[in-house]
Amino acid sequence: MPGDQYSAPPKEAHGRVWYSHPREYGKGARSCRVTGDKKKNGIIRKYGLNMSRQAFREKAEEIGFKKVSRRAFF
Repeated sequence: MPGDQYSAPPKEAHGRVWYSHPREYGKGARSCRVTGDKKKNGIIRKYGLNMSRQAFREKAEEIGFKKVSRRAFF
């Protein structure tokens, strides 16, 4: 019934409410500094990089990281 206090809100309202809370801490607050993606997985925070895995693989040599063969240690 329209106007019934127990009726479900329209679906459009749900879209506005979903993820509207500001994220100040936790996984949802972090984003890739290269692409700006707010991914929940795959953000490399070590050494203050704050980059997604994919962006790190593309930019690693420019930053100064070198790929080392595992066989060199044995």
